[in-house]
Amino acid sequence: MRILWRLAKCARIYAAAVGWAVAFLAAGPGARSQGLENARIPKTAEVNFGPALAQQRIAKAFVTGIRAAAGDVFLLVQSGFTEPSEMRLIRASMAGAVVYGVRLGVVVVRDWYVNTGGGATVNLESADGNEVEIVSYDAEGRRLGRVSSLRQEYFPTLSEAAPFRLLSSGDIVPRDGATGRAPLAHVRLPESGGPRVVLGEKLPDNRIAVVDGIGAEVTIVDLNTGSHEARELRAPEIDAARRYYQRYPPQVRGSVVAASASDEVGNIYCLVTAYRPAEGAPVLMLGRKGNERVVLRCPIGRRDGGVLVTTSLAASGNELYLADRAGLVMVYKIPEIFRN
Repeated sequence: MRILWRLAKCARIYAAAVGWAVAFLAAGPGARSQGLENARIPKTAEVNFGPALAQQRIAKAFVTGIRAAAGDVFLLVQSGFTEPSEMRLIRASMAGAVVYGVRLGVVVVRDWYVNTGGGATVNLESADGNEVEIVSYDAEGRRLGRVSSLRQEYFPTLSEAAPFRLLSSGDIVPRDGATGRAPLAHVRLPESGGPRVVLGEKLPDNRIAVVDGIGAEVTIVDLNTGSHEARELRAPEIDAARRYYQRYPPQVRGSVVAASASDEVGNIYCLVTAYRPAEGAPVLMLGRKGNERVVLRCPIGRRDGGVLVTTSLAASGNELYLADRAGLVMVYKIPEIFRN
């Protein structure tokens, strides 16, 4: 079942990439938000990390995630298209130079987090799926050791200091609670073999935003109290992407939300797929409670004569970062009026 889930995930990535790579004709003029402001934000920098990845000798390098901290970017890079694959964590300066490259092994990265000082924590699942290892690195890429091996926890790196934890079953339980104790609450998460894509974002005050990429829903989990609130994301861009992916079978249907990020004050950002490149990549910005605030339009260019496919998203301060799968990183400035 785990193998089928991973194959389905790869098929979904392919279907989503096809959706991003074509002009989104199905959206029509109604794709622009009605009642939700569209704000085109300026691109302030663009760096191609492709040559730096080539120097790391990563075969068929595929960027699957980006974080920004301490003035640098952190790229999660997969070798090849399928999972599990050889994974690396790359820290690089905005000048394009690699600070360090860490080999994570042939694993599946379930979750990862970079703190403001540049230290990284990675939640790794072994190739056979029988073990979860949580590993921390300092700002220079030196391994600090194995933090834990909590197989049942889905977002352990996001809830280290909280009195409650979120399990892979979706149950919210006390961190020090007795084994077998009834869960305090339950959050819908994907089952093994299920079609859902879930992204976890750390928020201030021991809160987590669980973003369902396929269903375009967000659940805010308060790990101080164990309470949670789920709501469906609403925006014309979201609705248009849903309509677009209806043409695919459920097993290979692309994700409406390709990536998510959060900033220091608790805003949440969701990269919506299946957009017209000429209109800019749409990033739905949510407030601390998951309420829609604005659609940020990020102008993108073209790569090698084709459409640039944005796959990863990061936020730091008043800057938003978009990356494509080949390592092109674009930086945008978020107006303060939207962050506060």
